[in-house]
Amino acid sequence: MTASKAGRRADSAANSKATAWLERGVAGIAMAATAQTLLHGAQATQSGQQGALAGTVMHHPGGRLIIGVVGLAVVAAWTADPAKD
Repeated sequence: MTASKAGRRADSAANSKATAWLERGVAGIAMAATAQTLLHGAQATQSGQQGALAGTVMHHPGGRLIIGVVGLAVVAAWTADPAKD
């Protein structure tokens, strides 16, 4: 075997490894982009459902009061210090 054949085999092996790393990188980026797209779509759907529920409640008599009380309860729960228990 000549030195040029051995050099070509080494180059071929290095190119094969580089190609494998590139393929893995592209696959990882594609999966991350897909996950981000799905997550963004799920959040948009959930916020739309919450807005629709609030709108429905607001149309009922006393709906504004109910939304206000629920909002205050959420704020109180959020700011409560669990260490004081």
